[in-house]
Amino acid sequence: MIREAQQREKTSSLEDQYQLATQVIQRLRARYIHGGTAYLDVLNALSSQQGLERQILTARRTLIDFRVDLAKALAGGWQMTKPEIRELTISTG
Repeated sequence: MIREAQQREKTSSLEDQYQLATQVIQRLRARYIHGGTAYLDVLNALSSQQGLERQILTARRTLIDFRVDLAKALAGGWQMTKPEIRELTISTG
């Protein structure tokens, strides 16, 4: 539960960073349009934003993994049985 709370905080922080990165991109695009910056600055900001997106997805996946681990711990895990293989017979008449 503590790990999950910490991961939620991390996810929230990454989402805040993503929002700021979006604002930076908007401002850089406006500056680029007015000749105030090179397009490389916009591309670098986009790359950083995409990195944050990947980190957010990884953080969310980790939260799901924590929930699955908790369910396994509380339920004692899942016992998977191998399905029975049966032959299919077709009657023609």
